[in-house]
Amino acid sequence: MFLEITQPEKQFNTIVEAIWYYHKLVDNSNTSFKVVLFFVEDEALDENTIYYFPRDCSPSTPPSLLADPKTAVMRSARTGKMTIIENVTKPPKDITFVRVEGDDRSGSLLCYPVKINQLNKVRMVISIFCETPNYFSRKSEAIYEFLLAPFKKRLVIEFCLLKLKEEVLTAKEAV
Repeated sequence: MFLEITQPEKQFNTIVEAIWYYHKLVDNSNTSFKVVLFFVEDEALDENTIYYFPRDCSPSTPPSLLADPKTAVMRSARTGKMTIIENVTKPPKDITFVRVEGDDRSGSLLCYPVKINQLNKVRMVISIFCETPNYFSRKSEAIYEFLLAPFKKRLVIEFCLLKLKEEVLTAKEAV
């Protein structure tokens, strides 16, 4: 029964979608958002586990390029702290905003780490891209932390369920 009712993979998709809808609801402008959930293993991106919304907007930058330690995603994973690039056309000198050929978009980026306290490691990073430059501000980090905290809690629960499910499946196969 446990294996039937636990479906963390579906929940990850639902949580990412909920983060997107939440931002659309609180935003009065008609700006465009993209939310991506990256998984991190041993301070490297898991290229096979990526969730995003809207579903028709897959991440434009390959995870292999985002694996550079200076990218906003990896900086959040490494430091365990939120990383904000207020204007991606003018990123801070110590943070890289990776562009693929033909990518000339402007906007603002927030990367929020999800730490699994039981492991004492960041295992996921929520990346929220907004087409509007300066939409996210470092001055508002405490507000973003407050707004994203419930999603973070749910992601941690689903991550733990995923690992428990993997252990149950492994034990079941061993029998």
